[in-house]
Amino acid sequence: MPSAWCSRVAVAAVLLGAALAGLLPSQDPPEVAAAQPGDKPRAESGEGAQSPERVLGATPSETRPKKFHAKAESVRKGRFTRGQRPTPVEESDKNPKPVSGKARATSSKFKVTGRPELMEVQPGKYKVVNPADIIERPQLEVFHAWKRVPDPSAYPYRVHGHVAMAFPKGSAIASGTLVGPRHVLTAGSCVYDAWLGGWATEVTFIPARNGDEAPFGGIPASRVLTVPEWVRASDSKPPNHDHDMGMIILTEDVGERTGWIGIAQLDDDTDLRGTLVNVTGYPGRVGGISTLGRAMWTSGGLITGLSKDLLTHDAETTGGVAGAAVWSTWPGYEGYVACGIHTSVVGKSQKHATRITKSKFDRILAWMNNY
Repeated sequence: MPSAWCSRVAVAAVLLGAALAGLLPSQDPPEVAAAQPGDKPRAESGEGAQSPERVLGATPSETRPKKFHAKAESVRKGRFTRGQRPTPVEESDKNPKPVSGKARATSSKFKVTGRPELMEVQPGKYKVVNPADIIERPQLEVFHAWKRVPDPSAYPYRVHGHVAMAFPKGSAIASGTLVGPRHVLTAGSCVYDAWLGGWATEVTFIPARNGDEAPFGGIPASRVLTVPEWVRASDSKPPNHDHDMGMIILTEDVGERTGWIGIAQLDDDTDLRGTLVNVTGYPGRVGGISTLGRAMWTSGGLITGLSKDLLTHDAETTGGVAGAAVWSTWPGYEGYVACGIHTSVVGKSQKHATRITKSKFDRILAWMNNY
């Protein structure tokens, strides 16, 4: 059952209050239907493409967000946008180090430090590991296990956030990533859900949420967008995730405080296949134990498969992580960039992500430049 979709609870709630209360949603997959009356698509610049969108009740802050121009830069067989590192750059030695590069096989002994954590000791099996425990396991480096991010307010983790949404028939949680000053990249299924009555009616983004702490506050959305391909594909069972992508436009430029990462269109499959990537978000459960979606967790994994519009990876994910960026670094691409958007889990191990292709890159770029 696809479990990494926007997990749901079947009650309506004020989103920030519900998010900080730590509601645990169910993991039944929603569906997406045709746009509701009054939800008119808007012509995008460049290709004249139509993007279904919903204008929400939240209005921009008193300080009107300044015009932002996202610029595409070419490199080898691809393009990217530059992220922005916060000034000063606040990093933390307590946090897991993001993975990158090509995987290499090792047989290693490692020690878990800090507070007890859930660690994968066999594929799909977990146990609570105390700081003094030593685990010995041949594997591809030590990166597949879930790792709690103890200080989400440090860069680069602070660009990732908890997404709380209200729908006509309930509420939900998901994950998202800042790719511009007020632009949160997420899954299309996290802003438009027929199972819950259609478009999200209220969305709040909480960057770097850590339990009840919201170091950058909870920022409401003024607009949400998805693509017509997702609206059409979402009627199928199970839905086709080739174009499961969306964007949340916030009412203020919180990215000026947190920074943001870029997006990348990597046309050469060899640049992706076998590459180590990160997936960072807010899972509802970790290793079968409820986490209530209140804390940031991250996992590294390999890109294991590719198609024109999808990529598969083996990083740990579960309900609540839908919408999280698949991110890493690549030679020639400046800083951290997202190459995909995590959307779903098929079976026990197939993790699907929407691949950022040329047409999707252009669409995201148009969203950022229009709003």
